[in-house]
Amino acid sequence: MMRRLVWVAGLWISCWAGLAQAANDFDVVHTQGKEAVRQGVLQESDSPLKVILKQNGVDREIPINEVKWIDFMNTPSALNTAARSASENNLKELKAALGRVPAGNLSGDAAAEMAYLEAYAAARSALLGDGDLRAAATALVQWNDKNPKHYRHLQACELLGDLAAALGNTEGARKFYGEVAAVPIPEYRLRAAVALGRAYLSQGKLAEADKAFDVGLTAGAQGETADVLIAIAKIGKAQCLGDKDSESAIKSIKEAIEDIPASDAEMSARAFNALGNVFEIQYGKSKKPDDLQEAFFAFLKVDMLYSDSGDSHAEALFHLVKIWTVKKKAERAREALENLQKLFPNSRFTSQAAAYLKSVGN
Repeated sequence: MMRRLVWVAGLWISCWAGLAQAANDFDVVHTQGKEAVRQGVLQESDSPLKVILKQNGVDREIPINEVKWIDFMNTPSALNTAARSASENNLKELKAALGRVPAGNLSGDAAAEMAYLEAYAAARSALLGDGDLRAAATALVQWNDKNPKHYRHLQACELLGDLAAALGNTEGARKFYGEVAAVPIPEYRLRAAVALGRAYLSQGKLAEADKAFDVGLTAGAQGETADVLIAIAKIGKAQCLGDKDSESAIKSIKEAIEDIPASDAEMSARAFNALGNVFEIQYGKSKKPDDLQEAFFAFLKVDMLYSDSGDSHAEALFHLVKIWTVKKKAERAREALENLQKLFPNSRFTSQAAAYLKSVGN
């Protein structure tokens, strides 16, 4: 009886494994369209703007803006989990999944996907202050040069723009964002314009930033993702206006903050940083303590509530260093700098904060 049970159990496991293997005998494209999962056999594409999937003997083109991620044929489930985690911006789960992918048995599309996800994880970590920005950029450039037609190519370009901006290289950011902006898809033009606008803002180039945000707002993109990016562009334009009409800028940013979903921590952090920047500009003109205090509270909110927002958190700490100094709280200013150095050792905001304290003799 026992032998029979063992035999049945073994047969069941064998059948289950066979079904699992059969389920992976095709490529699966996860999309944002009505047909969320599309199965077939991927064909070589001559452009990063589309994925070609053969279904029932027919080649079907899927626009790249509809593709979320791809489960490649006969790949480890951990790699598929990693790809999904990247699409959901879940860096912790992505790293854990990459660690479970068996080494040395990937080739072709799966190997390229693995290499991209490793470079992506390193880049995202570096942007959050955990890693070397230049090393991450170098690895991603190498991947992008080898895979110009890969469906991840434009994602890589946008991420390279983010890395360049974080390094203070506006020209480099413009180059990579420009490649994304050249794509004849409204959502991509919007994404690139907003990213470039933020890069210009970080360099204090308000006129250039304002033009970039205008390009984004006229891109004609629609949908939930576009709505978020449009809100960011509006906040950016308001921040550009701060030097000329701070009252109107403050009103616009506060209105935008009310429309931000509570779950969108990154966007909230950007909005409060924008508000703090405008109040800081206003204080520079008015010298009113209330304006300085409003700026302080905006940046402190990012530090206290949105500490996982990466570059936005670093920006807030930089401004807190300056505000504590103006308030003649030298010890608190040094504490803010120490937090920057600990959390974001490679951030441009860290070097700027250190230079600022040195210039004021603190």
